[in-house]
Amino acid sequence: SWSQENKVWVLPIEGEITTATAQFVRSKVQQANTQQPLALVFYIDTPGGQIIAAERIVNTILNDTQVPTIAVVANAISAGAIIAMSAEQVAMLPGSSIGAATAINAFTGENAGEKVNSYWRSQFRAVAEARNRNADVAEGMVSERIEIPGLSTSEELITLSADRAVEYDIADIKASSLSDALEQLGYGGAETTRLELNLAERLAGYLANPLIAALLLVIGIGGIIFEALTPGFGLPGAIGVIALVLLASGLFIATPVGTVDILLMVAALVLL
Repeated sequence: SWSQENKVWVLPIEGEITTATAQFVRSKVQQANTQQPLALVFYIDTPGGQIIAAERIVNTILNDTQVPTIAVVANAISAGAIIAMSAEQVAMLPGSSIGAATAINAFTGENAGEKVNSYWRSQFRAVAEARNRNADVAEGMVSERIEIPGLSTSEELITLSADRAVEYDIADIKASSLSDALEQLGYGGAETTRLELNLAERLAGYLANPLIAALLLVIGIGGIIFEALTPGFGLPGAIGVIALVLLASGLFIATPVGTVDILLMVAALVLL
């Protein structure tokens, strides 16, 4: 619309990346496609998160966004790195870093198997190639076996400072601030609008954490089983129901509901 002609939207990707983050990005991209701001800035400050959520975000940025995209990086570790590289232009802030992206098992904290990491490496390479970035360096963020002379040995993952991210063609510019990045990239003087998560989206972000979701599932099922084995209906059953409602609420907000989801919920209620 006319009112967005001189505006740049800033979409924060902060904290752990979950399916709720992916849905937040998707909804705001759809809004940007309709209202057509000058550009959509992804302000990235994250230690990483879920691979499936990062893939959804990358797919949204690469394939669905119909306005210019910019990543402004405070820190883009692990899944945050591939999200940053998927933007058309990347700016690194002072003290920022990008990389260290080996896939980790969320429950054990151990490195994921080679099958998962092989796939993850191919995704990093594909995104880097799509944006004409250094694909070898991108792949080296995932695997320590990839050696880049002068940058990394065969025993360490690649993590780049702001200077080196520009030097090795992962980022486009260094900037002293968000406004400086916009100035350098041709958006000086544009009004910025920060898109914040609402209360429901924030709650979904917490509930979409795999450990919290697993805990809610265990409490929910445990409470209902305990209640089924004792007369009447008391505190364990109530706690179980509340836990399952919280789990379902987080999933409902974080992931668009389809026909299959509705049928499964109806079937679950009938079985209960």
